[in-house]
Amino acid sequence: MPFIKRHRAGKAMPKVVHSEPDERATPLCEELLKLPAVQAVVLGGSRYRGGWDNQSDLDIIVVLEEQGNEEENIKTAHLALDELKERYYPGYQDYQHPDHEVVHGHIVVSMEYFQAHRRTQNDPMSQAARQGRIFANKPGTEEKYEHDGDTSNEWELVTLRKLERAADENRSIPSLRMIYGTRRKRELFSYTIPGRTGYWILWCSGSAVMSILGVMYGNRSLVAMAETLKERDPGWNHRFASDLDCLDQYNLCGCELVVTDPITNLDAMWEALETDRDALWERIRELTGYDLNEPAPEISSSS
Repeated sequence: MPFIKRHRAGKAMPKVVHSEPDERATPLCEELLKLPAVQAVVLGGSRYRGGWDNQSDLDIIVVLEEQGNEEENIKTAHLALDELKERYYPGYQDYQHPDHEVVHGHIVVSMEYFQAHRRTQNDPMSQAARQGRIFANKPGTEEKYEHDGDTSNEWELVTLRKLERAADENRSIPSLRMIYGTRRKRELFSYTIPGRTGYWILWCSGSAVMSILGVMYGNRSLVAMAETLKERDPGWNHRFASDLDCLDQYNLCGCELVVTDPITNLDAMWEALETDRDALWERIRELTGYDLNEPAPEISSSS
């Protein structure tokens, strides 16, 4: 099955995909930069690169100075962002409006938080620092917001959280079997929950392996993840039994969902998933000594 373009649950598939960047996003960022507390704005995603549609987020990271009242600065930045979105995307707050999805994708952080999280391979901050367009309040200082090559926070801020998420999803399988066993009339619901969980167990486990290996992952496709493991990990010798193409349909399930070809045999999917999960978890144990069958250690708040 070919890769299916994601779209938001409950909405029709977008009819138009714009190959050029969204021309409204750049002036919006430039206006946002005029706020006194804003040090930089990073624009990323499809509205910066091109390839966006009317269900695409407006991916913006707003970096604030450390001085002053942090809570007040964050509130001010959010209010200003709302006003600017209304100016450049008038009427966007209406759920039926073509530009409604610009409500998503905004992160407002301190300079300390941004600099700590950019020191990874795979945190959104590091991805934005490498791939996004940086608007700095002082021209010529954009370099201080770029990725500096330091990835020392990868384990703490990315890998450990992926491992924790994989274990959490795995613990939910017994309840999902019960949900499926009730055979509710809403078949989409009963397919969706196991599909989402199957997706996240494999994705979080596989992306944790990639982070451990120092590999940057570019999207959330299970098929791409499997290919990366095959190419980049010389110790990986497992052949996936799960239907990764089918599970890719559940990408970001709950926010974005495509189910055009539901899993017809969930029992067989769980059996294949268990084999693939065990192989990934064994590889994690070989690489780090970390056992996903044991309770996850607490994540340190230091950076």
